[in-house]
Amino acid sequence: MTQLIAEYPTKMAPAIRRALSRYRRVIAICFEVRNEKQDGRTAVQIADLTHEYADLNLETFPESELWLASSPQDDGGVFGAGVTGEANDIVRTNWQAWGARGFLDFEAIEEMLPGGFLANADGSYVDLVHPSTAGHIRMAEYAASQL
Repeated sequence: MTQLIAEYPTKMAPAIRRALSRYRRVIAICFEVRNEKQDGRTAVQIADLTHEYADLNLETFPESELWLASSPQDDGGVFGAGVTGEANDIVRTNWQAWGARGFLDFEAIEEMLPGGFLANADGSYVDLVHPSTAGHIRMAEYAASQL
């Protein structure tokens, strides 16, 4: 997330601008937890970075519709567990105050939790962190049902 914020003017904003010119004016942010917590950041710090990134998007694209999303658990974590769960809870509680139009709760998708993806024959994850094609499809289906 810190890299996304640092590179926002030169990389992210132009990419978002191109997407917004072709598609519905929605920006959905699924914040990054795993890399940030591996860098030693707390749930509060990760949520603060998410808020900062949301503000950048709202300032740069005021005509857009911003949606925030929880981060799926990583490393086989259960719903609400650890730094990921804590950061998700902060965003889940504050998304409206941060100016978002909606919230996509990817952490709550059953297939993306240990009882789902670990026991799931579709292999929703390629490892315990990165969603597989099947996992991305499930996340996209969920997002489409909410937007």
